[in-house]
Amino acid sequence: MSTELLLFGFIRAAATELVKQAGAPALLAVAGKTTAGVAAPADAWPQGLTGLQLQNEVLWRLHDLDAVLPARAGTIFASEDDLQDLVERYNNEIAGRLELVAGKVELGLEVRAPNGYRNFTPALSPGRRYLQRLGGAVCDSGPIGVFCTQLNRRLKEISTEGERLVCLRANTIFRASYLVPKENTATFRDIVTEEVGRMRELEFLITGPWPPYSFSHLELYKDQRKSGVIPDQPG
Repeated sequence: MSTELLLFGFIRAAATELVKQAGAPALLAVAGKTTAGVAAPADAWPQGLTGLQLQNEVLWRLHDLDAVLPARAGTIFASEDDLQDLVERYNNEIAGRLELVAGKVELGLEVRAPNGYRNFTPALSPGRRYLQRLGGAVCDSGPIGVFCTQLNRRLKEISTEGERLVCLRANTIFRASYLVPKENTATFRDIVTEEVGRMRELEFLITGPWPPYSFSHLELYKDQRKSGVIPDQPG
């Protein structure tokens, strides 16, 4: 059997005993000074969608029990020694980020106009249209732009971090992810319901709660790319 390890994410070293409660017997914790990497033998883990779903369940259990920083899906280490070297080298950065996400969850939000909406006029240049589709804080001077700015401001006030995302559908007017304290999740929904209710013919979808996938923000992979463990990402 290969010694390669599939990395799930990072936890606090003091919480390594919780790995036994995550519901996957193949898991192991590779500890550094105050943090640890959670992984499983790559050959022993299910492939495809089944493996991804099980990985998400493990990460959610760990985050519910303490705190977890999810790793990029498919991150492979050649050996346990390689993973331990990385954990020890980036221990302080991992520990600081774990402290930030502890007690918080990721919530996603998408607001749509079912009957369609164009947040630009035909006279605008292609570059301007592209910038507007990115969902920036100031992408429309009309009511929709005011609505998006107000909604984002109120949600960020009850969140630790927030990030507006590219609107991929033509009828999507707002898309974002937020790192929200667990005790604020009901307030989050109340704010969205209130703000969307002020506008006609809008609908929304809140996703989560999730482990903080969008808020790991760890630059841990450049050394692995150089050695060929992790391929370069496009763009």
